[in-house]
Amino acid sequence: MVEIELANGKRIDRCFEKVVRFCGPGAGQGYYKAYDCASIEQDNTLRDSDIRVANKLGARIGPESPLMFTRNRTEIEAALRSVPVGIALDDSWPDEESMWEAIGSVYRACWTSDVREARTTKVLHKKRPHLIPIIDRQMVIGWYYAGYSGAKKRGIDRMVEVTERIREDMRRNTDPLRELQKELVEVGINLTRVRLFDVVLWEEYQQPR
Repeated sequence: MVEIELANGKRIDRCFEKVVRFCGPGAGQGYYKAYDCASIEQDNTLRDSDIRVANKLGARIGPESPLMFTRNRTEIEAALRSVPVGIALDDSWPDEESMWEAIGSVYRACWTSDVREARTTKVLHKKRPHLIPIIDRQMVIGWYYAGYSGAKKRGIDRMVEVTERIREDMRRNTDPLRELQKELVEVGINLTRVRLFDVVLWEEYQQPR
């Protein structure tokens, strides 16, 4: 039975059951098939269809709302070019400083008064599914991030720091996450490790506290 231990001391057990529950047709509301299984080109071009797929995970981007992203399309695509395809958040990076600059730049390019943490990362995760976590304001920022001392940053700086925390916890749990990923493939659930970590957090923190 896979168990994850966070750097803040919290232990999350029954991870397999949590992911299976989320990916089923009930509690997850079909998110796995609708969002995670949606085919998106992992390139440096941001299409309207890439943006709209985030609606499958509750991003609430209306028919006119791709403008939230496309008015910054040039900057977003330039920033995506600095973020390698295929690199994972829990990989060893030869140049950490450059990677964090690249992640910060693509967050910054998306950020507007209408596009904050959740919408940004629900779109970007599909473009870089091994690297970009989904940062939900209530679950990830309100409960997960708030569990760490000194968690007081705001805006893009907070997004980067949350991503740093997730990377730290993923690297602490490399073996359990790989084992979990393998077990889930055997039952037909195929998720990247960063997405697995997202789902485990979601299922853990949404339960009655």
